[in-house]
Amino acid sequence: MYIFSSILFVVSLTVFVFVRRNNIIEWLVCFCAEAEMTYGSGTGYLKLRDVYAEFVKTYPLVSAIMPFNVFSSLVDKALKLLKEKLAENKAISDIVIG
Repeated sequence: MYIFSSILFVVSLTVFVFVRRNNIIEWLVCFCAEAEMTYGSGTGYLKLRDVYAEFVKTYPLVSAIMPFNVFSSLVDKALKLLKEKLAENKAISDIVIG
């Protein structure tokens, strides 16, 4: 019974991640912007680690089953969205980039 419960939990969590993926990416956009304001350009490794640390705090169960390379690909998607938003809105760009 314990194995069945564990499998059910993992499947449920996987479905949750799949359904909430866009929300996670939007959250990552915001935190990537904060990391950019904190660390500036040329510090990608530090920003990625900082964003990952916040992700673990915010989504502890998801982060426990999500491999880092999957997380990193979600961050890449979030960064693409962030760049689009910065290109579209000068006010946001001025705040994030300076």
